[in-house]
Amino acid sequence: MTTFPNINRTAVIIVGKQPFYDWVNKVFPEDDPMTPNSVVEYNSYLLESYLYFEEPKEALKNYWKTIFENELTEMCTDKNEWPEISWTLFNNYFHCHFSSMVFDLDKSRLKREVLEW
Repeated sequence: MTTFPNINRTAVIIVGKQPFYDWVNKVFPEDDPMTPNSVVEYNSYLLESYLYFEEPKEALKNYWKTIFENELTEMCTDKNEWPEISWTLFNNYFHCHFSSMVFDLDKSRLKREVLEW
C-alpha cells in the first residue's frame, strides 16, 4: 500500500462563472473573449484543516473577500475597474470546490513564497 503525507489544510478551488468573465471581457474588450470553457487552470487556496462542510459557504466567511480581491487582481490590477465587492457578487462570480484531504505527492520540501501584486 502506498501512503502519502496529508498536509493540515483544506483546499478550496475557485472556478469563475460566466458573469466573472463578462466583467473581464468588459474591462479588456480588445482581448479575445474569455469564457469558463476557455480557462484550464484555477487558483487553489489553503484554509485551516478543521473546517466542516455541512455548510461549505460558511467555511469561506473569513476568507471570501481576500480570495475575491486576489481573483480580481489576477485579471486587472486597476482597482478603479473592479466591481463593488460583496458576498452576493462573490457567489455570482465563482464556484467553490472544497477538498478536506490534501495529499503531497512530491518528495521535496514544501516551500512558501509570497507573491505581491
